[in-house]
Amino acid sequence: MRIARIGLLFGLMSASLSASAIPGLLIVQSKVVHKNSKDKSDPNVEVAALIGQEYDTNGRVTPVVYSKSDPIFSSAVATGRLKDAPANPRIGEALDIARKLGAEYTLILEAARVGNFVKAKVHLYRDHREIWKEDENLSVATTDNFNTNDTARSLARTLVLKLNAGPFKGFPEHPKTATPGLERGQTPITGATTPTIRPEVTNAQLKKNIDSLVQSNRRESAVLLMRDAVDAAPFDVERRTMLIDLILSTSPADAAIEARKAAALMPEKVEFRVIAARAWMKAGRADEAKKDLNEAVARDPNAASTRLLLGELSLGQLEPTKALAHLDEVIKQKDSGQARFLRALCRALLGGADGMQLDLTQLDKLEPAKLGPDVSRRYALAADITDRALAQDGSDLRSLLTKVVVKPKDQGIHDQIEQTLRVMQTRSQLLQTISVPIDAKSSNDRRVLAHKLVIQCLSELSSYCNTPDDGTLDDARTNLGEALKHLAAAKGQ
Repeated sequence: MRIARIGLLFGLMSASLSASAIPGLLIVQSKVVHKNSKDKSDPNVEVAALIGQEYDTNGRVTPVVYSKSDPIFSSAVATGRLKDAPANPRIGEALDIARKLGAEYTLILEAARVGNFVKAKVHLYRDHREIWKEDENLSVATTDNFNTNDTARSLARTLVLKLNAGPFKGFPEHPKTATPGLERGQTPITGATTPTIRPEVTNAQLKKNIDSLVQSNRRESAVLLMRDAVDAAPFDVERRTMLIDLILSTSPADAAIEARKAAALMPEKVEFRVIAARAWMKAGRADEAKKDLNEAVARDPNAASTRLLLGELSLGQLEPTKALAHLDEVIKQKDSGQARFLRALCRALLGGADGMQLDLTQLDKLEPAKLGPDVSRRYALAADITDRALAQDGSDLRSLLTKVVVKPKDQGIHDQIEQTLRVMQTRSQLLQTISVPIDAKSSNDRRVLAHKLVIQCLSELSSYCNTPDDGTLDDARTNLGEALKHLAAAKGQ
């Protein structure tokens, strides 16, 4: 308990301090004042006491929080050990107070809400020399329903993890002695509880446990179990990804925030920024997605995960040539089913039938057993992109019909017809080759029919160019109109 540690910390003042003593840490939170702000509320988020609680529990260092609510600090003031303790001490004053308390280390921090983030700056001193700081990657995104306690705990936990992985890495833990168990007959009767994570649980077993809870409609319990697993192994990338995926299905914005936390803790793992960007996009927050994507590009513009998302975004903007450059680089670095699918879609938009088929064949080799969620997600993307592309082509073909009547022998028009025909044939082949969810079979049949009708329209335009005939031109117009009707019907299903 904290009181039991008071004597230990004051014992550090003795000249005969032993080498095995637990180092003392004075935690000082400086107050932040936002100047020229219309919002007069206090922006500070109190995390110092929470950091103290973390270290008081694990015993890696002996914490003293610069606050009258801290028993060690208040005792020092009451006994006269600290005769001058300003409310908001300057750095020099804080370091002198740490020396008087016998604390070898001093942590000086700020934590305040800035817009939709709580941002923190921390500096760690050993005696009077700064040995570590963090002021770039220590922030927590907030939601509209801002919860001060949850945010403060998240920020405190992140900071403690960073300190333990950095300057306090070699310090052994001295956890509190566990409370003895109740004797038989004293144990209270409780209802079913959420399973807790054990250190020896593998990620494979963890996934089975999570899947079981989800299938039993106990998603909240699954999330709690997954959070415990992450706390037990905070730098485990797979566990953090599992947690994000679990939250993503019901709350994309919360998943994005979780991914940002992971990125702040492990800034070298650029994929968390990309995951955050994808989650923000799913939540309909393009502005937030852009922030994380820009951060990913700034940190590692050639990372496979970054280039994969850039390729997908270029495809979404119907810019297949730009997308192809990103996807080629991704496959060169790290081949994957998703990259192959996106490049096949890209080549379908460009009319590269052979390359598209090669990518789809490799996709089958990489993923012989396709998962239902992957099939649904990929088909939805293919349907959206080909629908928008066909709508755009329909407008271009109406213009082409007019040009054909005026200049049926123009070579440029012939080339445009041939290129468009090649693209339509390739897209039709794509829609007939990729895996289609059962509930999308009917709409996919309409999409395929729409493309075939456009192919017929183009064939009739080609015939008209060789032998102008009003009947052939009317058939071309009719087939184009029917194609667009079937496209509208497919989108409506």
